[in-house]
Amino acid sequence: MNKLLKPKSALLIAALLLTSGSLSAQNKAIGPRSLGMGGVGVATANDYNAAFLNPAAIHLFEKGDHNPETEILDYKNFGFGMDFSGGYSFEGNLEDYVDDLADLADKLDSINSEALTSDNIIDLLDAVSLLDRINEPGNAFLVDGNGGFATRIGKVGIGIRVHAEGFGRVQEIDYTNIGLDFNDTRELMEELFQINSDSLPTTFATGDRVGAAQAPSDYLTTFEAEYDPDIYTKISEPQFNRILEGLNKGIITPEDIANDQNIDVGDISKLTQEEFEEGLKEVNDQLVIAIEEDRISEEDLDSAIDGFVALAEKIKETDTANSGSTDSNKSAIAMRGFGYVEVPLTFGKSFGDNFSMGANLKYMRGRVYGVSVGVFDDDSDEIIKRIEDNFVESNAYGLDIGALYRAKRYQLGVNGTNLNSPKFDGLTYVSKLSGNDVVIPAVTIDPQITAGAAVFLSKSFMVEYNVDLMETESFNGLRKSQYSKLGAQWHFLKIFVLRGGYYTNLAESLNGDVLSAGLGVRLAGVRLDFGGSMSTDTKEVDGSEVPLESRFGASLSFRY
Repeated sequence: MNKLLKPKSALLIAALLLTSGSLSAQNKAIGPRSLGMGGVGVATANDYNAAFLNPAAIHLFEKGDHNPETEILDYKNFGFGMDFSGGYSFEGNLEDYVDDLADLADKLDSINSEALTSDNIIDLLDAVSLLDRINEPGNAFLVDGNGGFATRIGKVGIGIRVHAEGFGRVQEIDYTNIGLDFNDTRELMEELFQINSDSLPTTFATGDRVGAAQAPSDYLTTFEAEYDPDIYTKISEPQFNRILEGLNKGIITPEDIANDQNIDVGDISKLTQEEFEEGLKEVNDQLVIAIEEDRISEEDLDSAIDGFVALAEKIKETDTANSGSTDSNKSAIAMRGFGYVEVPLTFGKSFGDNFSMGANLKYMRGRVYGVSVGVFDDDSDEIIKRIEDNFVESNAYGLDIGALYRAKRYQLGVNGTNLNSPKFDGLTYVSKLSGNDVVIPAVTIDPQITAGAAVFLSKSFMVEYNVDLMETESFNGLRKSQYSKLGAQWHFLKIFVLRGGYYTNLAESLNGDVLSAGLGVRLAGVRLDFGGSMSTDTKEVDGSEVPLESRFGASLSFRY
Protein backbone atom coordinates (compact mmCIF):
# COMPACT_ATOMS: atom_id res chain seq x y z
CA MET A 1 0.00 0.00 0.00
CA ASN A 2 1.28 3.45 -0.83
CA LYS A 3 2.83 5.09 2.21
CA LEU A 4 0.87 8.30 1.52
CA LEU A 5 -2.50 6.55 1.67
CA LYS A 6 -3.46 6.98 5.31
CA PRO A 7 -1.48 10.15 6.11
CA LYS A 8 -3.14 11.87 3.16
CA SER A 9 -6.62 11.41 4.60
CA ALA A 10 -5.41 12.43 8.05
CA LEU A 11 -3.82 15.55 6.56
CA LEU A 12 -7.05 16.41 4.75
CA ILE A 13 -9.02 16.19 8.00
CA ALA A 14 -6.40 18.19 9.93
CA ALA A 15 -6.43 20.86 7.25
CA LEU A 16 -10.19 21.07 7.41
CA LEU A 17 -10.03 21.56 11.16
CA LEU A 18 -7.62 24.45 10.64
CA THR A 19 -9.88 26.06 8.04
CA SER A 20 -13.05 25.31 9.97
CA GLY A 21 -15.85 27.84 10.00
CA SER A 22 -19.61 27.99 10.11
CA LEU A 23 -21.69 26.94 7.11
CA SER A 24 -25.10 27.37 8.68
CA ALA A 25 -24.15 27.38 12.33
CA GLN A 26 -27.64 28.35 13.46
CA ASN A 27 -28.79 24.87 12.37
CA LYS A 28 -26.30 23.06 14.61
CA ALA A 29 -27.21 21.81 18.09
CA ILE A 30 -26.03 24.15 20.86
CA GLY A 31 -24.68 22.16 23.79
CA PRO A 32 -24.89 18.41 24.54
CA ARG A 33 -28.38 18.64 26.05
CA SER A 34 -29.77 19.91 22.75
CA LEU A 35 -27.55 17.53 20.75
CA GLY A 36 -28.79 14.50 22.69
CA MET A 37 -32.38 15.54 21.97
CA GLY A 38 -31.99 15.94 18.22
CA GLY A 39 -31.14 19.65 18.33
CA VAL A 40 -34.33 20.88 20.03
CA GLY A 41 -34.43 23.51 22.78
CA VAL A 42 -36.38 26.50 21.51
CA ALA A 43 -39.35 25.65 23.78
CA THR A 44 -37.45 24.23 26.79
CA ALA A 45 -34.14 26.11 27.08
CA ASN A 46 -33.24 25.75 30.75
CA ASP A 47 -29.50 26.29 31.24
CA TYR A 48 -26.68 28.73 30.50
CA ASN A 49 -27.15 28.12 26.75
CA ALA A 50 -30.65 29.62 26.83
CA ALA A 51 -29.21 32.81 25.31
CA PHE A 52 -28.30 30.84 22.16
CA LEU A 53 -31.38 28.59 22.03
CA ASN A 54 -34.06 31.15 22.98
CA PRO A 55 -33.17 34.34 24.88
CA ALA A 56 -36.80 34.66 25.99
CA ALA A 57 -36.18 31.90 28.56
CA ILE A 58 -33.73 34.09 30.48
CA HIS A 59 -36.34 36.03 32.46
CA LEU A 60 -38.37 32.92 33.29
CA PHE A 61 -35.34 31.72 35.26
CA GLU A 62 -35.58 34.78 37.48
CA LYS A 63 -39.28 34.25 38.09
CA GLY A 64 -38.65 30.60 38.99
CA ASP A 65 -40.86 27.64 38.21
CA HIS A 66 -44.24 27.60 39.90
CA ASN A 67 -45.61 24.79 37.74
CA PRO A 68 -45.13 21.26 39.17
CA GLU A 69 -45.58 19.77 35.71
CA THR A 70 -42.41 21.46 34.43
CA GLU A 71 -40.15 20.65 37.37
CA ILE A 72 -38.13 18.55 34.93
CA LEU A 73 -36.67 21.78 33.54
CA ASP A 74 -35.21 22.65 36.94
CA TYR A 75 -35.26 26.44 36.48
CA LYS A 76 -32.71 28.31 38.62
CA ASN A 77 -31.94 32.00 39.06
CA PHE A 78 -28.18 31.81 38.47
CA GLY A 79 -25.98 29.60 36.33
CA PHE A 80 -22.85 29.33 34.22
CA GLY A 81 -21.18 26.61 32.22
CA MET A 82 -18.98 25.59 29.31
CA ASP A 83 -19.30 23.04 26.52
CA PHE A 84 -17.88 21.80 23.24
CA SER A 85 -19.14 19.63 20.40
CA GLY A 86 -17.74 18.49 17.07
CA GLY A 87 -18.53 16.24 14.15
CA TYR A 88 -18.03 15.34 10.52
CA SER A 89 -20.09 14.81 7.39
CA PHE A 90 -19.34 13.07 4.10
CA GLU A 91 -20.56 14.65 0.87
CA GLY A 92 -19.92 12.33 -2.07
CA ASN A 93 -16.65 10.38 -2.17
CA LEU A 94 -13.82 12.88 -1.93
CA GLU A 95 -12.08 11.22 1.03
CA ASP A 96 -12.01 7.87 -0.82
CA TYR A 97 -10.60 9.46 -3.95
CA VAL A 98 -7.80 11.23 -2.06
CA ASP A 99 -6.66 7.89 -0.66
CA ASP A 100 -6.96 6.15 -4.03
CA LEU A 101 -5.12 8.89 -5.91
CA ALA A 102 -2.13 8.58 -3.60
CA ASP A 103 -1.95 4.91 -4.52
CA LEU A 104 -2.63 5.54 -8.21
CA ALA A 105 0.29 7.96 -8.41
CA ASP A 106 2.54 4.91 -8.25
CA LYS A 107 0.47 3.14 -10.91
CA LEU A 108 0.73 6.06 -13.29
CA ASP A 109 4.47 6.41 -12.79
CA SER A 110 4.83 2.66 -13.33
CA ILE A 111 2.85 2.83 -16.57
CA ASN A 112 5.06 5.65 -17.80
CA SER A 113 8.33 3.94 -16.83
CA GLU A 114 7.42 0.74 -18.69
CA ALA A 115 5.91 0.09 -22.09
CA LEU A 116 2.19 0.72 -21.95
CA THR A 117 0.53 -2.57 -22.79
CA SER A 118 -2.90 -4.14 -22.73
CA ASP A 119 -1.93 -5.81 -19.45
CA ASN A 120 -2.15 -2.51 -17.56
CA ILE A 121 -5.25 -1.14 -19.25
CA ILE A 122 -7.16 -1.36 -15.98
CA ASP A 123 -4.56 0.70 -14.09
CA LEU A 124 -4.95 3.38 -16.75
CA LEU A 125 -8.74 3.19 -16.59
CA ASP A 126 -8.64 3.44 -12.79
CA ALA A 127 -6.35 6.45 -12.87
CA VAL A 128 -8.12 8.57 -15.45
CA SER A 129 -11.60 7.68 -14.19
CA LEU A 130 -10.65 8.83 -10.70
CA LEU A 131 -9.30 12.10 -12.06
CA ASP A 132 -12.63 12.63 -13.75
CA ARG A 133 -14.83 11.43 -10.89
CA ILE A 134 -13.27 13.49 -8.10
CA ASN A 135 -14.22 16.57 -10.08
CA GLU A 136 -17.93 15.74 -9.84
CA PRO A 137 -20.04 18.37 -8.03
CA GLY A 138 -20.88 17.50 -4.44
CA ASN A 139 -17.74 15.54 -3.56
CA ALA A 140 -16.54 16.99 -0.27
CA PHE A 141 -15.61 16.19 3.30
CA LEU A 142 -16.80 18.51 6.07
CA VAL A 143 -15.91 18.90 9.74
CA ASP A 144 -17.62 21.17 12.23
CA GLY A 145 -17.58 22.16 15.86
CA ASN A 146 -18.83 24.72 18.33
CA GLY A 147 -18.13 25.51 21.93
CA GLY A 148 -18.47 28.27 24.44
CA PHE A 149 -18.93 29.69 27.91
CA ALA A 150 -21.88 31.63 29.27
CA THR A 151 -23.32 32.92 32.52
CA ARG A 152 -26.64 34.42 33.54
CA ILE A 153 -27.94 36.29 36.55
CA GLY A 154 -31.68 36.73 36.58
CA LYS A 155 -32.85 38.35 33.37
CA VAL A 156 -29.38 39.23 32.03
CA GLY A 157 -26.85 36.90 30.44
CA ILE A 158 -23.50 37.17 28.70
CA GLY A 159 -21.25 34.62 27.05
CA ILE A 160 -18.96 33.71 24.20
CA ARG A 161 -19.36 30.99 21.58
CA VAL A 162 -17.16 29.82 18.72
CA HIS A 163 -18.72 28.22 15.63
CA ALA A 164 -16.45 26.25 13.32
CA GLU A 165 -16.90 24.28 10.11
CA GLY A 166 -14.69 23.69 7.09
CA PHE A 167 -14.70 21.66 3.90
CA GLY A 168 -12.48 20.37 1.13
CA ARG A 169 -13.48 19.63 -2.44
CA VAL A 170 -11.70 19.27 -5.76
CA GLN A 171 -10.99 22.63 -7.34
CA GLU A 172 -8.95 21.78 -10.44
CA ILE A 173 -7.75 18.67 -12.25
CA ASP A 174 -4.41 18.51 -14.08
CA TYR A 175 -4.78 15.99 -16.91
CA THR A 176 -1.37 16.82 -18.34
CA ASN A 177 1.11 15.77 -15.64
CA ILE A 178 -0.05 12.21 -15.08
CA GLY A 179 3.02 10.42 -16.37
CA LEU A 180 1.65 9.66 -19.86
CA ASP A 181 3.38 10.88 -23.01
CA PHE A 182 1.32 10.94 -26.22
CA ASN A 183 0.87 13.35 -29.10
CA ASP A 184 -2.67 12.34 -29.87
CA THR A 185 -5.27 9.61 -29.42
CA ARG A 186 -3.88 7.50 -32.26
CA GLU A 187 -0.55 7.27 -30.52
CA LEU A 188 -2.26 6.40 -27.23
CA MET A 189 -4.18 3.58 -28.88
CA GLU A 190 -1.10 2.30 -30.70
CA GLU A 191 1.02 2.24 -27.57
CA LEU A 192 -1.75 0.76 -25.46
CA PHE A 193 -2.23 -2.25 -27.74
CA GLN A 194 1.29 -2.47 -29.19
CA ILE A 195 -0.24 -2.94 -32.62
CA ASN A 196 1.70 -0.64 -34.94
CA SER A 197 5.15 0.85 -34.90
CA ASP A 198 5.77 1.36 -38.63
CA SER A 199 6.85 4.80 -39.75
CA LEU A 200 4.64 6.73 -42.11
CA PRO A 201 5.45 6.94 -45.83
CA THR A 202 8.09 9.56 -46.65
CA THR A 203 5.58 11.53 -48.69
CA PHE A 204 3.65 12.22 -45.50
CA ALA A 205 6.27 12.25 -42.76
CA THR A 206 8.16 15.28 -44.04
CA GLY A 207 8.56 16.94 -40.65
CA ASP A 208 6.89 20.06 -42.06
CA ARG A 209 3.92 21.85 -40.55
CA VAL A 210 2.13 22.28 -43.86
CA GLY A 211 -1.27 21.08 -44.86
CA ALA A 212 -0.19 20.13 -48.37
CA ALA A 213 0.92 16.73 -47.17
CA GLN A 214 -1.74 14.13 -47.79
CA ALA A 215 -2.38 11.14 -45.55
CA PRO A 216 -1.91 7.67 -47.09
CA SER A 217 -5.02 5.63 -47.63
CA ASP A 218 -4.55 3.58 -44.47
CA TYR A 219 -4.10 6.63 -42.23
CA LEU A 220 -7.00 6.59 -39.74
CA THR A 221 -8.52 10.04 -39.46
CA THR A 222 -11.81 8.94 -37.89
CA PHE A 223 -12.50 6.13 -35.42
CA GLU A 224 -15.38 4.00 -36.70
CA ALA A 225 -16.68 0.61 -35.58
CA GLU A 226 -19.94 -1.34 -35.40
CA TYR A 227 -21.28 -2.38 -32.02
CA ASP A 228 -21.67 -6.15 -31.60
CA PRO A 229 -22.95 -7.34 -28.18
CA ASP A 230 -21.46 -10.79 -28.80
CA ILE A 231 -17.99 -9.23 -29.06
CA TYR A 232 -18.26 -6.36 -26.58
CA THR A 233 -19.71 -8.39 -23.72
CA LYS A 234 -18.76 -5.86 -21.00
CA ILE A 235 -19.40 -2.67 -22.93
CA SER A 236 -22.96 -1.50 -23.51
CA GLU A 237 -23.97 0.21 -26.76
CA PRO A 238 -24.26 3.67 -25.10
CA GLN A 239 -20.78 3.20 -23.61
CA PHE A 240 -19.47 2.06 -27.00
CA ASN A 241 -20.87 5.14 -28.70
CA ARG A 242 -19.38 7.33 -25.98
CA ILE A 243 -15.95 5.81 -26.65
CA LEU A 244 -16.16 6.56 -30.37
CA GLU A 245 -17.42 10.10 -29.79
CA GLY A 246 -14.69 10.90 -27.27
CA LEU A 247 -11.84 9.36 -29.22
CA ASN A 248 -12.81 11.27 -32.35
CA LYS A 249 -12.64 14.51 -30.36
CA GLY A 250 -9.08 13.65 -29.42
CA ILE A 251 -7.69 12.62 -32.79
CA ILE A 252 -5.38 14.99 -34.66
CA THR A 253 -6.20 15.10 -38.35
CA PRO A 254 -4.30 16.49 -41.34
CA GLU A 255 -6.73 19.40 -41.22
CA ASP A 256 -5.55 20.20 -37.70
CA ILE A 257 -1.97 20.22 -38.91
CA ALA A 258 -2.96 22.55 -41.74
CA ASN A 259 -4.46 24.88 -39.11
CA ASP A 260 -1.07 25.11 -37.36
CA GLN A 261 -1.47 22.85 -34.36
CA ASN A 262 2.31 23.04 -33.73
CA ILE A 263 2.73 19.34 -34.37
CA ASP A 264 5.40 17.92 -36.68
CA VAL A 265 3.86 15.73 -39.33
CA GLY A 266 6.75 13.32 -38.86
CA ASP A 267 5.70 12.79 -35.26
CA ILE A 268 2.25 11.57 -36.25
CA SER A 269 1.98 7.80 -36.46
CA LYS A 270 -0.72 5.83 -38.20
CA LEU A 271 -3.46 3.47 -37.06
CA THR A 272 -5.48 1.31 -39.44
CA GLN A 273 -9.17 0.55 -39.10
CA GLU A 274 -8.44 -3.13 -38.52
CA GLU A 275 -5.94 -2.34 -35.76
CA PHE A 276 -8.39 0.00 -34.06
CA GLU A 277 -11.16 -2.62 -33.99
CA GLU A 278 -8.71 -5.18 -32.59
CA GLY A 279 -7.82 -2.65 -29.92
CA LEU A 280 -11.45 -2.21 -28.88
CA LYS A 281 -11.82 -5.97 -28.57
CA GLU A 282 -8.72 -6.05 -26.40
CA VAL A 283 -10.26 -3.42 -24.09
CA ASN A 284 -13.33 -5.60 -23.68
CA ASP A 285 -11.24 -8.75 -23.03
CA GLN A 286 -9.19 -6.97 -20.37
CA LEU A 287 -12.35 -5.68 -18.72
CA VAL A 288 -13.72 -9.22 -18.52
CA ILE A 289 -10.54 -10.36 -16.76
CA ALA A 290 -10.46 -7.32 -14.45
CA ILE A 291 -14.08 -7.80 -13.37
CA GLU A 292 -13.54 -11.50 -12.73
CA GLU A 293 -10.46 -10.69 -10.61
CA ASP A 294 -12.36 -7.93 -8.72
CA ARG A 295 -9.90 -5.30 -9.95
CA ILE A 296 -12.82 -3.19 -11.06
CA SER A 297 -16.54 -3.53 -10.38
CA GLU A 298 -19.22 -3.45 -13.04
CA GLU A 299 -20.75 -0.52 -11.14
CA ASP A 300 -17.53 1.49 -11.70
CA LEU A 301 -17.24 0.53 -15.35
CA ASP A 302 -19.18 3.52 -16.68
CA SER A 303 -17.00 5.97 -14.73
CA ALA A 304 -13.86 4.18 -15.91
CA ILE A 305 -14.87 4.44 -19.54
CA ASP A 306 -15.83 8.09 -19.12
CA GLY A 307 -12.44 8.75 -17.55
CA PHE A 308 -10.58 7.05 -20.38
CA VAL A 309 -12.51 9.04 -22.96
CA ALA A 310 -11.85 12.23 -21.01
CA LEU A 311 -8.13 11.50 -21.19
CA ALA A 312 -8.34 10.96 -24.95
CA GLU A 313 -10.11 14.29 -25.35
CA LYS A 314 -7.60 16.09 -23.13
CA ILE A 315 -4.62 14.81 -25.16
CA LYS A 316 -5.59 17.07 -28.03
CA GLU A 317 -6.25 20.05 -25.76
CA THR A 318 -2.94 19.90 -23.90
CA ASP A 319 0.71 19.55 -24.83
CA THR A 320 0.80 15.99 -23.60
CA ALA A 321 4.06 15.30 -25.43
CA ASN A 322 5.72 17.41 -22.72
CA SER A 323 3.73 16.04 -19.78
CA GLY A 324 5.46 15.37 -16.50
CA SER A 325 5.14 12.76 -13.80
CA THR A 326 2.65 12.90 -10.95
CA ASP A 327 5.33 14.71 -8.91
CA SER A 328 4.54 17.72 -11.10
CA ASN A 329 0.77 17.21 -11.06
CA LYS A 330 -1.13 20.31 -9.97
CA SER A 331 -4.55 18.79 -9.32
CA ALA A 332 -5.83 20.73 -6.33
CA ILE A 333 -8.35 20.46 -3.52
CA ALA A 334 -9.93 23.71 -2.37
CA MET A 335 -9.78 24.01 1.41
CA ARG A 336 -12.18 26.63 2.66
CA GLY A 337 -13.59 27.61 5.99
CA PHE A 338 -15.55 30.31 7.72
CA GLY A 339 -15.47 30.64 11.50
CA TYR A 340 -16.71 33.26 13.89
CA VAL A 341 -16.79 34.10 17.55
CA GLU A 342 -19.95 35.69 18.90
CA VAL A 343 -20.30 37.53 22.21
CA PRO A 344 -24.00 38.07 23.00
CA LEU A 345 -25.43 40.42 25.56
CA THR A 346 -28.79 38.88 26.47
CA PHE A 347 -31.81 40.53 28.03
CA GLY A 348 -35.20 39.01 28.76
CA LYS A 349 -38.52 40.50 29.85
CA SER A 350 -41.46 38.60 31.31
CA PHE A 351 -45.09 39.65 30.81
CA GLY A 352 -46.83 37.88 33.66
CA ASP A 353 -45.90 34.38 34.79
CA ASN A 354 -46.41 32.63 31.45
CA PHE A 355 -45.06 34.76 28.62
CA SER A 356 -41.68 36.32 28.00
CA MET A 357 -39.53 37.79 25.25
CA GLY A 358 -35.80 38.14 24.93
CA ALA A 359 -33.08 39.38 22.61
CA ASN A 360 -29.38 39.04 21.94
CA LEU A 361 -27.22 41.86 20.66
CA LYS A 362 -24.06 40.13 19.45
CA TYR A 363 -20.59 41.32 18.62
CA MET A 364 -19.14 38.91 16.03
CA ARG A 365 -15.63 38.49 14.67
CA GLY A 366 -15.30 36.23 11.64
CA ARG A 367 -12.43 34.61 9.80
CA VAL A 368 -12.59 33.35 6.20
CA TYR A 369 -9.96 30.81 5.10
CA GLY A 370 -9.03 29.80 1.57
CA VAL A 371 -6.17 27.76 0.13
CA SER A 372 -5.59 25.15 -2.57
CA VAL A 373 -3.85 21.92 -1.58
CA GLY A 374 -2.24 19.64 -4.14
CA VAL A 375 -3.84 16.20 -4.40
CA PHE A 376 -0.37 14.64 -4.63
CA ASP A 377 1.32 16.94 -2.10
CA ASP A 378 2.87 15.19 0.89
CA ASP A 379 4.65 18.11 2.56
CA SER A 380 2.34 18.46 5.56
CA ASP A 381 4.31 21.32 7.15
CA GLU A 382 4.05 23.44 4.02
CA ILE A 383 0.35 22.68 3.59
CA ILE A 384 -0.52 23.61 7.16
CA LYS A 385 1.59 26.78 6.95
CA ARG A 386 -0.27 27.93 3.82
CA ILE A 387 -3.59 27.24 5.52
CA GLU A 388 -2.61 29.20 8.61
CA ASP A 389 -1.42 32.16 6.51
CA ASN A 390 -4.39 32.42 4.13
CA PHE A 391 -7.30 34.08 5.91
CA VAL A 392 -8.96 37.43 6.40
CA GLU A 393 -10.74 38.70 9.54
CA SER A 394 -13.61 41.16 9.87
CA ASN A 395 -16.24 42.29 12.37
CA ALA A 396 -20.03 42.24 12.32
CA TYR A 397 -23.02 42.49 14.64
CA GLY A 398 -25.94 40.11 15.03
CA LEU A 399 -29.47 40.26 16.39
CA ASP A 400 -31.55 37.41 17.84
CA ILE A 401 -35.13 37.74 19.13
CA GLY A 402 -37.15 35.03 20.87
CA ALA A 403 -40.52 34.50 22.55
CA LEU A 404 -41.72 31.80 24.96
CA TYR A 405 -45.12 30.86 26.33
CA ARG A 406 -45.62 28.29 29.09
CA ALA A 407 -48.79 26.61 30.28
CA LYS A 408 -49.47 23.77 32.71
CA ARG A 409 -48.51 20.87 30.45
CA TYR A 410 -46.93 22.48 27.43
CA GLN A 411 -44.64 25.29 26.30
CA LEU A 412 -44.40 27.08 22.94
CA GLY A 413 -41.34 28.93 21.69
CA VAL A 414 -40.02 30.76 18.65
CA ASN A 415 -36.55 32.13 18.06
CA GLY A 416 -35.07 34.17 15.21
CA THR A 417 -31.28 34.10 14.89
CA ASN A 418 -29.04 36.49 12.96
CA LEU A 419 -32.09 38.40 11.76
CA ASN A 420 -29.92 41.20 10.35
CA SER A 421 -27.88 38.78 8.14
CA PRO A 422 -24.36 39.51 9.48
CA LYS A 423 -21.78 39.86 6.69
CA PHE A 424 -18.03 39.15 6.71
CA ASP A 425 -15.28 40.07 4.24
CA GLY A 426 -14.28 37.55 1.57
CA LEU A 427 -10.81 36.40 0.56
CA THR A 428 -8.65 36.20 -2.57
CA TYR A 429 -5.92 33.58 -2.90
CA VAL A 430 -3.77 32.14 -5.71
CA SER A 431 -4.79 28.92 -7.48
CA LYS A 432 -2.19 26.15 -7.29
CA LEU A 433 -2.87 24.94 -10.84
CA SER A 434 -3.55 28.04 -12.90
CA GLY A 435 -1.71 30.63 -10.83
CA ASN A 436 -4.76 32.89 -11.16
CA ASP A 437 -6.55 34.59 -8.30
CA VAL A 438 -9.42 32.66 -6.71
CA VAL A 439 -12.03 34.94 -5.16
CA ILE A 440 -14.16 33.84 -2.22
CA PRO A 441 -16.97 36.38 -2.02
CA ALA A 442 -18.13 38.05 1.18
CA VAL A 443 -19.85 35.60 3.53
CA THR A 444 -23.35 36.34 4.78
CA ILE A 445 -24.95 34.28 7.55
CA ASP A 446 -28.54 33.57 6.57
CA PRO A 447 -31.22 34.39 9.16
CA GLN A 448 -33.25 31.51 10.56
CA ILE A 449 -36.52 31.31 12.46
CA THR A 450 -37.22 28.17 14.48
CA ALA A 451 -40.52 27.28 16.16
CA GLY A 452 -40.95 24.69 18.88
CA ALA A 453 -43.52 23.02 21.12
CA ALA A 454 -42.96 20.87 24.19
CA VAL A 455 -45.40 18.59 26.04
CA PHE A 456 -44.85 17.47 29.64
CA LEU A 457 -46.34 14.01 29.97
CA SER A 458 -45.31 13.74 33.62
CA LYS A 459 -43.08 15.46 36.16
CA SER A 460 -40.15 13.45 34.84
CA PHE A 461 -40.81 13.01 31.11
CA MET A 462 -41.19 15.53 28.28
CA VAL A 463 -41.21 15.58 24.46
CA GLU A 464 -40.27 18.55 22.23
CA TYR A 465 -40.52 19.22 18.50
CA ASN A 466 -38.72 22.03 16.63
CA VAL A 467 -38.81 22.99 12.95
CA ASP A 468 -36.89 25.60 10.96
CA LEU A 469 -39.25 27.90 9.08
CA MET A 470 -36.68 29.06 6.53
CA GLU A 471 -34.33 27.33 4.10
CA THR A 472 -30.71 28.45 4.37
CA GLU A 473 -27.69 27.84 2.12
CA SER A 474 -24.15 27.12 3.24
CA PHE A 475 -21.49 29.68 2.33
CA ASN A 476 -19.73 27.15 0.07
CA GLY A 477 -22.91 26.30 -1.82
CA LEU A 478 -22.62 22.58 -1.04
CA ARG A 479 -25.87 22.16 0.81
CA LYS A 480 -29.18 23.67 1.80
CA SER A 481 -30.58 23.30 5.30
CA GLN A 482 -33.98 23.29 6.94
CA TYR A 483 -34.25 20.92 9.87
CA SER A 484 -37.11 19.06 11.51
CA LYS A 485 -36.16 17.92 15.03
CA LEU A 486 -37.76 15.73 17.68
CA GLY A 487 -36.43 15.03 21.18
CA ALA A 488 -37.39 13.57 24.55
CA GLN A 489 -35.99 13.72 28.08
CA TRP A 490 -36.56 11.44 31.07
CA HIS A 491 -35.40 12.39 34.58
CA PHE A 492 -35.04 9.40 36.92
CA LEU A 493 -33.55 8.58 40.31
CA LYS A 494 -33.31 12.34 40.90
CA ILE A 495 -29.76 12.57 39.56
CA PHE A 496 -29.88 11.04 36.05
CA VAL A 497 -31.36 12.35 32.81
CA LEU A 498 -31.70 10.20 29.70
CA ARG A 499 -32.25 11.90 26.35
CA GLY A 500 -33.03 10.78 22.83
CA GLY A 501 -33.83 12.47 19.56
CA TYR A 502 -34.08 12.53 15.80
CA TYR A 503 -33.59 15.12 13.09
CA THR A 504 -33.71 15.29 9.32
CA ASN A 505 -32.94 17.90 6.69
CA LEU A 506 -36.13 18.92 4.90
CA ALA A 507 -34.27 20.91 2.24
CA GLU A 508 -32.29 17.96 0.89
CA SER A 509 -31.56 14.46 2.10
CA LEU A 510 -27.81 13.94 1.78
CA ASN A 511 -26.98 11.82 4.80
CA GLY A 512 -30.35 10.30 5.67
CA ASP A 513 -32.07 10.60 9.03
CA VAL A 514 -29.99 11.24 12.15
CA LEU A 515 -30.56 9.67 15.57
CA SER A 516 -29.22 11.11 18.82
CA ALA A 517 -28.86 10.20 22.50
CA GLY A 518 -27.57 11.84 25.65
CA LEU A 519 -26.95 11.42 29.36
CA GLY A 520 -27.02 13.99 32.14
CA VAL A 521 -25.89 13.72 35.75
CA ARG A 522 -27.07 16.15 38.46
CA LEU A 523 -25.19 16.40 41.75
CA ALA A 524 -26.47 19.30 43.85
CA GLY A 525 -25.81 22.37 41.66
CA VAL A 526 -23.35 20.65 39.36
CA ARG A 527 -24.43 19.36 35.94
CA LEU A 528 -22.44 17.05 33.67
CA ASP A 529 -23.96 16.34 30.24
CA PHE A 530 -22.99 14.25 27.22
CA GLY A 531 -24.68 14.00 23.83
CA GLY A 532 -24.06 12.41 20.45
CA SER A 533 -25.69 11.74 17.11
CA MET A 534 -25.15 9.62 14.02
CA SER A 535 -26.87 9.20 10.68
CA THR A 536 -28.75 6.05 9.75
CA ASP A 537 -27.00 5.98 6.35
CA THR A 538 -23.43 4.68 6.28
CA LYS A 539 -20.52 4.28 3.91
CA GLU A 540 -17.46 2.03 3.81
CA VAL A 541 -14.17 3.60 4.88
CA ASP A 542 -11.07 1.41 5.10
CA GLY A 543 -13.22 -1.71 5.13
CA SER A 544 -15.54 -0.57 7.93
CA GLU A 545 -19.04 0.91 7.78
CA VAL A 546 -19.19 4.39 9.32
CA PRO A 547 -22.09 6.88 9.56
CA LEU A 548 -22.24 9.55 6.87
CA GLU A 549 -22.64 12.09 9.67
CA SER A 550 -21.74 11.97 13.37
CA ARG A 551 -21.33 14.40 16.30
CA PHE A 552 -20.41 14.36 19.98
CA GLY A 553 -20.49 16.94 22.75
CA ALA A 554 -19.99 17.41 26.50
CA SER A 555 -20.54 20.17 29.04
CA LEU A 556 -19.96 21.12 32.66
CA SER A 557 -22.32 23.64 34.24
CA PHE A 558 -23.52 24.98 37.58
CA ARG A 559 -26.99 26.19 38.54
CA TYR A 560 -28.22 27.72 41.83
